[in-house]
Amino acid sequence: NRVRYIIDKIQIYSEAGTPVQGLVFCSRREEAKRLSDLFNQQMNQQAERPYRTKAITGENSQMERDTAVAQLENGELDYIFT
Repeated sequence: NRVRYIIDKIQIYSEAGTPVQGLVFCSRREEAKRLSDLFNQQMNQQAERPYRTKAITGENSQMERDTAVAQLENGELDYIFT
């Protein structure tokens, strides 16, 4: 499945001990929301907790977008799906 494939690749890059964070670009709003939901249900093996993600789309306000970016930058989020 797609989520497992992405997580497997994340684990490869995070083996150096550096947490992997980032933006995930999706082709549709629904895809961003669905992938974010699925990631939030998966364990982040390196951090020993579930992944922390948010879906941000054109439906979100500028304030919501800015907040999500700040959360990603300060480590409160692992990924933003957009």
